[in-house]
Amino acid sequence: DDARDIRVTDITGRHIRSINPTDNRIGLNRVVWYGNDHNGAAVSNGQYIVTITTDRYSTSKLVVLNR
Repeated sequence: DDARDIRVTDITGRHIRSINPTDNRIGLNRVVWYGNDHNGAAVSNGQYIVTITTDRYSTSKLVVLNR
């Protein structure tokens, strides 16, 4: 399944940024997040949740931003 929606939220659930998939070949999706919010401002180091949604499922992963 190709990713349709990629969202970054903080651990309180606040929406930080939406990301467009950079590679839509079947079975391969690459997510690049440079630690900035939807306005381009740098966010604080800490834990964030990346949620990837396809047509058939959604999965979330905890990531740690540490510059």
